Amino acid sequence: DSLFGGTGKKDLMFVRRFFEGDRKLPNFKLRSGDPAAIILRELKDGDYQIAVIGVPKQGSPGRVAEQIIRGSPVDVLLVKK
Repeated sequence: DSLFGGTGKKDLMFVRRFFEGDRKLPNFKLRSGDPAAIILRELKDGDYQIAVIGVPKQGSPGRVAEQIIRGSPVDVLLVKK
């Protein structure tokens, strides 16, 4: 199975190893439903300073990224993937 649009268990374990030790392990949350609405609700309800979103190297960011950019209460950083 894949998580987060293609990130598999191997990638999640890499992240876990990367943040072990002195680094703080990030929290992962899995939700179902409309991605943009869920992410915007989390950004509004949580204690976040920035949202980081992966977008394609070529073309437009996509519907979900556009909605998050327009509705986010915090700054949004787009990262080409």
